[in-house]
Formats: sequence, C-alpha cells, structure tokens
Amino acid sequence: MNSALLWVTVALIVLASGAGHFYYARLRRLQMLQRWPEALLLVNKQGRILLSNAQASYLLALSQSQLQQQNLEQLVGPQSLQTGAWLVRLQHAQGAPLHVQCSLWSQRQQSYLLRLRPLNEAELAVPELRLSHDLLQRSALDAGIAAWSWDPHSNALHWSDQVFALLGLDPANFTPTYEHYLALVHSDDRQRYHAAAQAALHDPQPYSIEYRIMRPDGQQLTLLEHNQMQFDAQGTLHNVWGTITDITARQLLETRLNLSSLAIDACTQGVLICDHDYRPQLVNPAFCRMTGFPKDALLEPGWSMLSHSRESPEDSLASLEESLEGDRWYGELWLHGIKGRSRSVLVSRTLVRDEQSKITQRIYICTDITQLKLQQEQLQLLAYRDPLTGLPNRLLFDDRLLQSLQYCQRQEKPLALAFIDLNGFKAINDQLGHNAGDKALCDVAQTLQALVRESDTVARWGGDEFAILMPACGEPSATLERLEAMAHSLRQQHQDGDGNPLIISASIGVAFFPADATRMESLLELADQRMYQAKRSGQMLVTSDTPLPEQPA
Repeated sequence: MNSALLWVTVALIVLASGAGHFYYARLRRLQMLQRWPEALLLVNKQGRILLSNAQASYLLALSQSQLQQQNLEQLVGPQSLQTGAWLVRLQHAQGAPLHVQCSLWSQRQQSYLLRLRPLNEAELAVPELRLSHDLLQRSALDAGIAAWSWDPHSNALHWSDQVFALLGLDPANFTPTYEHYLALVHSDDRQRYHAAAQAALHDPQPYSIEYRIMRPDGQQLTLLEHNQMQFDAQGTLHNVWGTITDITARQLLETRLNLSSLAIDACTQGVLICDHDYRPQLVNPAFCRMTGFPKDALLEPGWSMLSHSRESPEDSLASLEESLEGDRWYGELWLHGIKGRSRSVLVSRTLVRDEQSKITQRIYICTDITQLKLQQEQLQLLAYRDPLTGLPNRLLFDDRLLQSLQYCQRQEKPLALAFIDLNGFKAINDQLGHNAGDKALCDVAQTLQALVRESDTVARWGGDEFAILMPACGEPSATLERLEAMAHSLRQQHQDGDGNPLIISASIGVAFFPADATRMESLLELADQRMYQAKRSGQMLVTSDTPLPEQPA
C-alpha cells in the first residue's frame, strides 16, 4: 500500500513537470524492506546480496555492510537460486538451520527476495511438523502469505486460514479439493495451471506459477504460487506444500511503474535524483544529452553542474541548495556540460521527506530553454534595436532618456539631448542606390559611437536622423564643442557615376536640462526644432539658446 501511495505522489510530481519516473517508487519499496519485521535479503541472479534489512543482519550475526560484501553461497553453501522454499544451514553461526522462502522480486532486473526464518532442530528433523496445521498458520502469518499442503497418500488438502480469506471462501461451507480450486482458476489460465501441476508430480524440482483466479464475489486476483515436492528414497511422492501470494496490486503497480519508466526514458526533460547527501542516484538519457556526459560519469559523487551563473558552476549542489527555498522550487538556472558548454534550463526542484520529515531524495527536473532564451534575445533586439545599424531605436532611447532625467534631477546634474539630420543623404540614396545609402548610415553610426562617452547613448531616430543622449554632460559650452567636432567628423564625400562629388553633412540641434526644459516631451520638441533650424540655415552648425563660447578676435 505504501508503494501504491508513493506511486501516486511520484505521478503528480512528474505530471507537473512534464515527465514521469518509477525510480521514486523503487526507492520507497527499498525503504519498506528496511522496515519489514521479517529478515529479508535481496539478491541478484548470481546470488550477490544487493540489500539486507536490520532483521537479517541480526539473524545472520553479520552487519549490513558485511552482508553486502558476500554472496548467498558464502552464507548457506551452493544453492540453485529459484522460487520456492528451501531448508538450509548457515556456513557460520554453528550451522544454524533456516527456512528460506524465495520469490521473484523484479523480472526486469532478475532479482529475488529471500524471506529468512530460523528453525529449531525438531522442525528440521520431523517433516510432518512442517505440514501440520499449526505450522501452516504460523508460516502464513510470519510471511504474510497463504500456505497449503497436500498428502498424496490420504489425498488430504490443508489450507491455512489465509487461503480461505484470500479466495473469499467460508471454511465452514467449502471443502478444499484440487478440483474445487481448479474451478476457481481463470478459464484462460486453467489448462496451463493444470498442466504445470500434473508435470510437478513427477519432478522433484520446486516450481512457481502466476495465474488468475475468480473469487465467488466476481473479483479477479493475480496470484503467485510457489510449490515444493518431497519424494522419498524410492522416488515416491511423499508430500506437496506451497504458498500463495496475492500479487494483484504489485502487478498493477509494476505495470504503472514500467509505463513510468518508459515515459521518463523517453522524456525530453532532464531528470536528476540525488540522495540527502547530494550523491547522484539517477539520471535519464535527456539529462545525459543536455550535459554531453555519459551516465556513469554523472552518477559519480562530488560534481555540480547547476548554478545561477552562466560563467561557472557552483562548488557543489549543497552550495546551490542554500539559495533554493522550500520543498518545491521553480526557476531558471544554468546547466554546465562538457567542454564548458552551458545551457539555460528551467528547473523544478522537489525535496522528498520521510515520516520524520528528513530529506531522503532531491529531484531536479530540467527543461532546456536555451533556444527560447536566444529567441527572446532576438525579439528583444528587434524590439529595441535598429536592424540596420544595431543602434538603440526610438523605444529604447525614450526609456533611457526618462531614466537619465530622473537620475540627473536627483543628482542635480545637467543633461544634453541632441538631434542630428544628415544633409545630402537623399542624393546618395537616389543616385548611388540603397546599398550605398545603407553603408553611409552605418558609417555615421560607427563614427558617432566612437565619439561619444560610454555613458552616452546614440540612437537611430528614423530615416537619416540620429539622436544623442548625454547625461551629466558638464558645462554647455563644452558639450557644444563636442557636438561641433562630431558635425565635422560626419562630413563624407562620395561620387556619382559621372565623378561628380556628393557630400553628406550634419545639422545638429541641442537642448539642455534643466536650462532649456525639465520635461522629457519639451526637451525632445526643443531639440527637434533646433535641428530643423540648423538644417534650414544650410550650414553645418549647432544651434542652441545657450551661447557658444566667444571666438578670439
């Protein structure tokens, strides 16, 4: 039930971020094994111990770290790892006898779950005791499964109370027989089940089978049955006993988890899961593609690829987490990959906590928004920049003018606003073509950029008009001298097809804050008017109500 609830939680997280994953549930299932009151070992097909719980450590008199350094053969001698029940003796602890119930844990990973229960010598010496009603009941209660036994000589079939409860039958009104039970097996599985049962009567090897049954109330269950046959020295069948486990919920969960696994592997979002100490536990293929690193390298502890800075990653994930607040955090970070390549990612970070509110896992789901950011920058460039010259356009210039006015007003500093109109540009455009006109505009833009201060702004106002913003410009006389120098520098000479000169010159009008006006609109209007006054004069002059410095006699 804990696993099913956990799967729902994981599904919600994945749906919110655009992807799914079964790894959460697997981690919780491992936690469930650790808390299980029974001694458990999780082993792979080769018998290597993958996990042990505290009860197994106590029963086997070995620490969990020692157990994970051993294999099954070192503990109980050579064994054929297969589902069913065994009686074994430990290779240590004075050869203590154990009852082992082996079931398949993961078909995909080919791992097995071993339930261990100590036996006393009486149980080991007298087979009939193991088949008694009391032992069946205790075995069922200990293992959480239903148990049964069959005596071929008397044809007596014994069911534990858990078998009746599992099948939804009343022991007072139902007599256990093989034929009655076979009638409960799903019609599509009945022939396969019967064939396996008949074959087992002549084979001493234990066997397991999955099948479906239909309860009297109409409910369908999927069961896993482990069977053990005992033959005497003459090869005659002596006893048959086994266990039945309801795997309906587990099968449904595994189906869902397998679908989630396929979803997370196919997901275009990068997924990184770390434990509470920031050690990577899982990365999906998309995360590997984003970073350019192979999976094995990413699962090595100690690296940090996520940061707030594009230039370099954080020293560690721990230092990054200091800036991420709450159990759920959502925002933009930089993902640093191979060869210094950085990607802008939208990150959903979730902290998973146990019953004591301690952090057990940290989940980072990363969406690559690098292309989106580039498109945003391009759109911003189109919105605020002149596409021909690359200068700020009127929209950006107005914004900077407003901010500069507010700054100069607070600091009580002057500001100059100049408009520039090119004389003779139309002739260049008409006689030499638009390419020559575009080049002339770009040359003017480069010249102005080279002549202004870093704090000044040069913008293309439109057509052949330019604007210059000079905050904290100093004395008006010095500003006028700079503008006159610009006017001289902007003079260009071109030739038409007949070799006749075509001259470009500049007419400049300027207005000062606060001497001429204090409002943005008034400054713009005044500078524009003075530019046209200069243009009408036909001279390359800067006109302003502020007097120019007197020329020496």
